[in-house]
Amino acid sequence: MEHKLNILTVDDDAGLTSNLQDLFEAEGYDNTIAPDGQTALTLCLGKDFDLSLIDFKLPDMTGVELIKKLTKLSPEMVYVIVTGYASLESAIEAVGKENIVSYETKPLNMGRLLALVKEVETRKRAEEALRESEARYRTIFETTGTAMLISEEDTTISIINTEFKKLCGYSKEEVEGKKSWIEFIVKADVERLKESHHLRIIDPNAAPPYYEFQFIDKHGNVKDIFITLALIPGTKKLWDRLLDITERKRAEKALRESERRFRQFFENAPEYCYMVSPEGIILNINNAALKVLGYNKGELIGKPVQTIYAPEPLSKVKQVFEKWRKTGKLRDEGMDIITKKGDKRQVLLSATAVKDKEGRILHSISIQTDITERKQAEEALRGERDRAQKYLDVAGVTLVALDAKQKVSLINKRGCEILGHPEEEIIGKNWFDNFVPDRVRSEVVAVFNKLMAGEIELVEYYENSVLTKTGGELLIAWHNTVLTDERGNTIGILSSGEDITERRLLWKRMIEYEELSKLKSDILSTVSHELRTPLAIIKGYSTMLVDYTQKLSSKEKTEHLRSIDNATDRLTELVDHLLDMSRLDAGLLKLDMAFTSISKVIKGAVAEASLRTPKHNIASHVGGRLPRVNIDTKRIRQVLDNLIDNACKYSKEGTEVVVSAQREGKELVVSVADQGTGIHAKEVNRVFDRLHSAEKRLTSQGEGLGLGLAISKGLVEAHGGRIWAESELGKGSTFYFSLPLDTKRGHNHGEEE
Repeated sequence: MEHKLNILTVDDDAGLTSNLQDLFEAEGYDNTIAPDGQTALTLCLGKDFDLSLIDFKLPDMTGVELIKKLTKLSPEMVYVIVTGYASLESAIEAVGKENIVSYETKPLNMGRLLALVKEVETRKRAEEALRESEARYRTIFETTGTAMLISEEDTTISIINTEFKKLCGYSKEEVEGKKSWIEFIVKADVERLKESHHLRIIDPNAAPPYYEFQFIDKHGNVKDIFITLALIPGTKKLWDRLLDITERKRAEKALRESERRFRQFFENAPEYCYMVSPEGIILNINNAALKVLGYNKGELIGKPVQTIYAPEPLSKVKQVFEKWRKTGKLRDEGMDIITKKGDKRQVLLSATAVKDKEGRILHSISIQTDITERKQAEEALRGERDRAQKYLDVAGVTLVALDAKQKVSLINKRGCEILGHPEEEIIGKNWFDNFVPDRVRSEVVAVFNKLMAGEIELVEYYENSVLTKTGGELLIAWHNTVLTDERGNTIGILSSGEDITERRLLWKRMIEYEELSKLKSDILSTVSHELRTPLAIIKGYSTMLVDYTQKLSSKEKTEHLRSIDNATDRLTELVDHLLDMSRLDAGLLKLDMAFTSISKVIKGAVAEASLRTPKHNIASHVGGRLPRVNIDTKRIRQVLDNLIDNACKYSKEGTEVVVSAQREGKELVVSVADQGTGIHAKEVNRVFDRLHSAEKRLTSQGEGLGLGLAISKGLVEAHGGRIWAESELGKGSTFYFSLPLDTKRGHNHGEEE
C-alpha cells in the first residue's frame, strides 16, 4: 500500500481549514489543523509531516518565521504559503526559501492546490525510492565480500568499500579522493594496466573486462589480484571488483611442485610403482619395477595388469582388483608376481584410487613391496625359533622377550604357567598394559621407553609384580639383557624371571617378628626403668617413715606421704597406659558412646589441668555453638588430658596452652596449642609411634613410656576420627584431633547450649 502524505494546515480561518479538511480526507490524505504557530511547533514534536500549508500572517508569528522554526524540527518537510494579501514583495519573500514550493492567495483555487499536493506527493515518492535505491546500492557495495572501488577518469579513487580497505591496509580517509589506483600496482604491471584503462575510456568493448596483476598494500606486501572492471553507464567512472588470489596462486605453485616431486618419487622409488586404469590396464610403471621384472616400458604400458602376476593365483588377482574398484584402496595384500624370465617373487600390494571432482576413479597408484628375501629369512628364523622354544620350555624360570613396541614376542612354558594364560593369549599383547599392575605401570613403561631410546643403561636385576589371569599379583625377580640387531640398535629386551612371592612374604614376616621382638624388648626395658623410679620413691619414703617416725616432724611426714602418693599415681598411670595399649592391640577396647557437649568436656579438662599445672596459663577457645558429638566422654577426656599434659611438660612455665574446638564440614576439630620447644619436621609424623618421644631429644623433662600419644591416636581412631600434629622449632606445637559428626541425624541431637 502506497504511503499517503501527512499534511499540516496552519491557519486561524476556521472555514478555510474545514474546507481543506474535507478536500484532503476525500483524497485519502491525513490532515492535521493548527490555529497558530506555537500549536504547529508542538504538533511537529510528536509527529512527522510531509507538507505544511501555512497562512502568511498567523496570530503569533509570520508564516516565514514559523517555517524557519519548523525546518529545524523537520528538515525534509516542504511548505506552501497561503495568504489573503497578495503582493509582489510577500511572494518574493516567501517563494524559494526554506523548502517553500509555492505561494497561494485566497480565495484558494482548490483544483490548483490539489494538483500541487499531488505533485509534492509524487516528488516525495521519487525521493524515497531514490533513497531506498541508494541505500541498497550502498549496502551491497559495503557488505559484499569482494573488495570494490570506484575511480575517476584520471585514475583517482573516489569511493572504496570495507573489503578494499582491508586489502590495501589504508583507511577510507587516506584513499578516497587522494590516491590513484596506479599507486597500488607493481611497476612491472603499470604500463599494461594504464594502456587498458585509456583504451576502455575510448571504447569500453575494446579493452578486456578482467585480468590479473600484482597489488602492493600499505605495508609493501605484494598480492596476486584478479580484477573485473566496468564503466558506470553515462560516466567515465570505473567500477572495479578485486579478488585476492594470492593463496590460489600459491596453491597452484605448490600443486605443480607436488606433481614434480610425485613424478620424481614415482620414477625413482625403490618400491615397484604402477598406475592402473579402472579397466585393469597398466598406464605407467617405474624403473624399480621394470628392473626386477626384466621388461621395458613399451612392453608393459597398455597391457593388462595380470601380465605381471603369477598364473597360479590369478583368481586372487581378480578378487583383489574388484576389491580395489569397490573400496578405492588396498593395504598389504600378499601377492606373487612373475618376471619375464619366469621367476616368482612375493610382494605386498597397496593401492589407492585417484578420483575426479565427481568421484569417478581415474586410475590407481599401486605400490608393491618386495618381501621375497624377508619371507625366506622368516622361514629360516621360524625353524630356529621352534628349536629354541623347545629348550626354553624346559627351563625352570620365566623367559619373556619384548620388542621395542612393548609387545611380547616370546614366552616359555613356565611364563605361561606363572601368568595363568595360554601362549596365544600372551604373544603379541602389550606386556605393560596386560601383565603389569596399574600402580607401577607408568613408571616401568617410562624406564622401558628410555632404555629403548638409549637414554639409560640396562638394570640387570630388578623386582616388580605381574598380574595373573585371576587378578592376583606375583612378585618376580628379573634378570635382563638387551636384544640388538646386526647394527647394534636396541630392538627389545629378554628377561628371565623367578617367582619370589613366597620367599619375600617369609622375609617380611621374619622382619616383622624381629621388629616385634625388639619392640617387646624395648617396652620391657622402658617399663622396668619407669616402674623402678616410683617404686624406689615409695620404698625409700616408706622405710624412712617406719625407721624414723619418732624423729620426723609432722611437716616432713606429710611431704614424704605426698611423695609416696605421687609415685603411686605415676605407677597407676603407667599400668593404665599399658592396659589401654594392650586392649587397643587386641581390639578389646569398649566405648561407652553418648551424645555429649564437647565444650563441657574441654572446660572440665582445662579446669583440672589448671589445678594440676598452676604455673602454665591454660585456656579454652570454643567457637560458637557447637553440635553435640557421639563419644565416650571418659576416653576423649583421656585424650585431652594427655595432649594438655604433654603441652605443659614441653613448654616453659608462664607460657600459654590453648585448647580450641570448631566445626569443619562433617567433623568437629579439637586442637591443643603450646609455646614450647617445637618438634623437628622429620619427627612430627613419628610422635604417635609407641615409645617415641621426640621432645626427649630437646629437653631433659621428657619422662614416661612414650605411650600417651600412641594411646591417644588409638582412642581417636576408635571414634572414627583422625589425629595429627603441626610444629615449628622454637615456636611451639599444635596437636589436632577430629571427631565425626552424625549428619544423618540432624545436628547431632541439637546444638550445645
